[in-house]
Amino acid sequence: MDVVQKMGVIRCTAEAMFKAVTGKTILQAINDRIFELAKVEFAKGHPSVKVVAAQLAVSRSTLDRIFMSRTGHPAGGGR
Repeated sequence: MDVVQKMGVIRCTAEAMFKAVTGKTILQAINDRIFELAKVEFAKGHPSVKVVAAQLAVSRSTLDRIFMSRTGHPAGGGR
């Protein structure tokens, strides 16, 4: 909703505009960014999926869902 509010239009218009420019929905773009940032943290050997999720302002279950959809494994490889 923050993105939609910043765009200053109703949600369906924001989604259509965003998808026309990026080829993705707003949620897909946000999840892609979360995935990339989390991968960087895990590559550093970060010990806690819970801490990475908190740093990214998402729940662990959300982070696991994002990773499962892209890799078939939970965040952090099941740590």
